[in-house]
Parts: sequence; structure tokens; C-alpha cells
Amino acid sequence: MAIASSVHLILKGLLASQTIQNAFIWFSDGEHPSINGGDIVSAFYSDVWSDLKNLLADDFLLMELVGWYSDFTIGPKPEYTQVVNEPGTVSASDALPPFCTVVIKKLPDNTTKFPSGNADFSPGFVGFGGAPESCQDNGLLAPTPLSDWDSLGETLETLSVNAGGTPQDYTLGMYRHSPVVSERTYVMCAETYASQKVGTRNSRKR
Repeated sequence: MAIASSVHLILKGLLASQTIQNAFIWFSDGEHPSINGGDIVSAFYSDVWSDLKNLLADDFLLMELVGWYSDFTIGPKPEYTQVVNEPGTVSASDALPPFCTVVIKKLPDNTTKFPSGNADFSPGFVGFGGAPESCQDNGLLAPTPLSDWDSLGETLETLSVNAGGTPQDYTLGMYRHSPVVSERTYVMCAETYASQKVGTRNSRKR
């Protein structure tokens, strides 16, 4: 399957006066230039944020979502920013510190790599800040939260975006940047899963 277009989204949140940002990219084997950034933000808000907010403490605030479309014919279209200002919904527990994250691993499908001759991808990950302290014990997710985060990872695997009235499925992927254009590489993900061990953004202050 050739990669022809991509949809991008940046999630910008706030926790304990620190900005938390996550970046996502999904790929398709077709070009769908009728897609705009607002379509991408709407898809993420309804399909992902609707589940994600139920896994986050109310100390976390989703400030805004930024989305844009790109393909190899027209390049990137303008970004669209939606101000959200919505908190997580878990009120029974304080959030973990901003440097503690729930990690969702991304397993690449290197048969989809483009260009195919470039180096293979290793597994990647995305770390979510704002999880409640009650979801873990000694740095390990409890069974129910682990299952819930696994389900969120599955939700992330496909983003269905409105393209001129027709839903188009985009597959979660990864991108390796290089100053050399021919070395810039894209790959779709075959699978996701939540790591039981709580991660870190390596930003703890002493």
C-alpha cells in the first residue's frame, strides 16, 4: 500500500502550569484534497477526545487542537486551530505530575514504508500526561486502566475524516524527518498497545 496523503493533529494541554503537547499523523493510500484542518479536528474531537477525557484527571485541561492535511501533489494545506478548554473528567483523584505519562506503543508495518528503500522503523510511542494517580500502583497501571488505555490505542489506529461528504479512513503512522528530502520516511502502524509501566517525559525538576 503506497502512502499518498496524511492528516496531522497536535493536541495542546495544560497541567500544573506546564504545557503538554502530543502530535499525531495518519496516512492514506489515496489523496483527498477536499479535507481541511477543521475536518481533522472534528474527527479527533468526536472519536478520540470523547474517550480520552474519561481517562484523564480534571486537573488536565485540553486547551486546543490543531489539524492540517497534506499530500504529495499540493503539499500541506493551512492549519486549523480549535480552542477547546475542556478538562478531563476524573475528579476522584489528582493527576500524576506532568513528567509522568501513560505510554502507548506504536508498532510499525515496515511493508508500508515510503520510500521503501530507506531504513526500517523501530517501535515508537506517544506519552499522555494527565492520568489520575489512582490508575497506577508503584508506577504500574492497574488492570482496568491498562485495558482502557489499550482501547484508546485501538481508537487511535484509524481516524475517519470527512472528505467532501465521504468518510475516509486514515491509518496511524510515524514520520522520520531528514534534511535530505529523499531520506524523509513515512510508515503506517500495524498495532498499538498500552505499556503497563508509567513513563516519563524526563523533565522532572530537582
